[in-house]
Amino acid sequence: MSEVNIARRRLQSRDLQTASNMETTPEQLRDLSDHDDFQVRKAVASHPNTPPEVLKDLLPYHTQAVMNNPVLPLLRLENPTVVHDWVNASHPDGDVELDRKSSLANTTYPEILNALAHSGQLHGVHGALLHNEYLPTEAISKLAEYPFIDLHNQIVFHPNTSKKTLMKLASQDQLGHIRSQVKERLDAGDYKEESKSMYKNMKCILEELK
Repeated sequence: MSEVNIARRRLQSRDLQTASNMETTPEQLRDLSDHDDFQVRKAVASHPNTPPEVLKDLLPYHTQAVMNNPVLPLLRLENPTVVHDWVNASHPDGDVELDRKSSLANTTYPEILNALAHSGQLHGVHGALLHNEYLPTEAISKLAEYPFIDLHNQIVFHPNTSKKTLMKLASQDQLGHIRSQVKERLDAGDYKEESKSMYKNMKCILEELK
């Protein structure tokens, strides 16, 4: 190993120790937050002295560390929607904002997923959300409000889509494509025990659309 690499490893080790030290100041943690070493940045995301605005920036890339940070419950006391605000914080660079939100679309935290669903018409992000098996029912309901037929097609077959949302999409469908997909969903056995009442309700909807 070259002397340069040895020196680099020593520096990274020192920085990791600093980022993990409970005596490290917010200013030092801010300086380390864009460190080129993943473990150092993760340690900063976990540190209770890290400034909230730095946690916001680290959330998309060190989600678990930020969400498990012991300071987060205190921040929630001051602002119950702090995580929602972090998720939906705007960025002057639209590509950076899209990248941040896209990075969060694969998380398992319902709070973050719900916030993303309410983040406006970010079509690419919403499409990514609907590939997440942990997407909450209420988030799917919100996504169904956006006027994108391809999203609606994904929603119909998401395992967490509620009956109410399915029926809402069917009632809004003017071409019959969504209605046929809803029928396929029911025929697949997702709501087999309630299939009779579901079909009855759908007939009422179809009659109203005639």
